[in-house]
Amino acid sequence: MAESISGLTNTFWDPKRGVRTVSPLRGSGTLLDFTQRFRAGLFSTARFAGWSDVARSTSSLQTERSRTRLRLRRFKAIGEASAMCRTLVCGIILLALAAGAAAQDAPPKKKPRSARAVALIEWKKDAKGALAPRLVPISFLWEGKYYDAGLYEASPRPMALEPGTVYEAMRSGVPAGLFTVRGAFELHDVWYGDGIWSPGVTSVPMSADGDDQRPRLKRAGSASDSAPPSEPAASPGATPPETPSSSATQPEPYDPNRPKLQRGKPSAASLPPTAPPPSSSTSAPPPPPALKAAPAPVPPYEGPAPLVAVSDEQMQETRPYLFQWNRDEEERLTGELKALAAAEVARRAGGGPPALDEVQVRAFDLNTDNLAEIVLSARTVAGKSAPKGLQGRPRIYYVTVVARTTVSGELRKLFASVTSSSWLGSVPRMELVDAVDADGDNYGDLLFAQITDTGRGYALYRVGRDELFPLVETGALPNE
Repeated sequence: MAESISGLTNTFWDPKRGVRTVSPLRGSGTLLDFTQRFRAGLFSTARFAGWSDVARSTSSLQTERSRTRLRLRRFKAIGEASAMCRTLVCGIILLALAAGAAAQDAPPKKKPRSARAVALIEWKKDAKGALAPRLVPISFLWEGKYYDAGLYEASPRPMALEPGTVYEAMRSGVPAGLFTVRGAFELHDVWYGDGIWSPGVTSVPMSADGDDQRPRLKRAGSASDSAPPSEPAASPGATPPETPSSSATQPEPYDPNRPKLQRGKPSAASLPPTAPPPSSSTSAPPPPPALKAAPAPVPPYEGPAPLVAVSDEQMQETRPYLFQWNRDEEERLTGELKALAAAEVARRAGGGPPALDEVQVRAFDLNTDNLAEIVLSARTVAGKSAPKGLQGRPRIYYVTVVARTTVSGELRKLFASVTSSSWLGSVPRMELVDAVDADGDNYGDLLFAQITDTGRGYALYRVGRDELFPLVETGALPNE
C-alpha cells in the first residue's frame, strides 16, 4: 500500500470563512493515509485525476484477457476437431488398404453357375414285370435359389425332364453311372422321367451351346435339344409309354431364356459293350436280401436301392462322402447315438428309454474337416403299456437322429425326428436316402425321404454347425 498519491484535490467547507474551499493536496502520502483521512471526514470530496484512465485500462485489459481465453477455447476446439478428423481419415485409409489387400488375396470371382438339378433314380416294375429305372426330380438350383424340380418351368413337363438331359448317378459321392432322359410321363399328377440307364459310365461329351449366361444342365453334343433318342424304352409301372404326338414329348418352340439341362446320350466309346434297354438282368443290380417287413402302412420298397443323380453343365470334381472310422470309434459313437435316440423316443412316448430295433447308422464327412456327421434311423415299440394304434396294431415309433462330432470328440445333436405309426398322417417318418452335393461347392448335403401313410416326399438339408437347414421340399408322391 505504498502507492503515492498525486493530483489529489480536497474540497471542504471552511466554517470560519463561510466558503467552500478547493485546494490541492500537497505532499505525498500513501493510499492508506488518504483513505483514513477521507473516512475521518477531512475531505468532503476526493477525486483522483487519473482514475478514469486507470479504469479504462483495467477494462481493456479484462476485455483482452476474455478475448484471449475465447481464442484459446476456439483453438482447443479446433485442435480437437482436427485430431478427430485425422483419426477418421487414418481409419478410412486403413480400411481402404485392408480392403485392397483382401481383394488381392481373395480368389478370382467364379463364372456364374449354370443350373444344377438333383434327382433320384429308382427302379419299378414295368408292364412286363421287369425292373425299369425312372427319374424322380427333386431340386433345381438357379441363381442361388432352390426350387422343386417337379414344378420348375413345368409346361406341363418340368424342365428337369427335358429329353436328352443327362444325370450322373452317385452313391455317397462316388459316380455309379449315367441316366439319359428320353421322355417324361405323368402318373397320379406326378411327373417322372423315362430314359436309358448306363451303369459304370461316368463321362459324356459336352455340347457347344456358346458362352452365354442362360441356365443349362449337362447335355451331350450328339443329341438335339428337342428330339429324344430313336430307340424307345419301356415305361415303368402299368402306364403305357407316351407317344411322340403326346403333349409330354412334343417339340417345343425354342426359347433363348429357358434354362437348359445337360443333354444328349453317352458316346459309344464310353458305353459298355452292350447297352440294351433296362432289364432285370443287365441294367438293375440284384435286389438285396429280403428284410423283415415292418407293420407300417407303407408297403416295403421292391428293387435295388435308389441312387441320387445330379445334372450340371459345369464339370465338378467328385469325392466320396463316407467317413472312415475305426472299430472302436464306430462302437463308441454308435452307442452314444443309440442312447440319444432312445432318450428322444422316451421323451415323446413316455416311460424309460426303449430298446431300438432295425438300427441303421451311416457316417459321412460332408465338410472335408475329418469330423463325422452321423445319421441313425431305428424303430421301436415304446411306452409302458405298448398302446394300440388306430388300426389295431401296436404303436411303432420311428426315430431319426443326426449328430456330428466336435474337435474334442464329443457328439453334438443336430436334428431329431420322432413319429409313430398312428401319427404318420401329420408327422412323416424321416428316412435317409444319401448324401449329395446340391450346389456344386464340393460339400455334401443330406437327402431324406419323408414317408407318410399315403405317400412320400423328399427333403434336402444342409448340415450346419449346430443344426440342419432345410433347402427344399418336394410335393407329395402318392403310393402306387
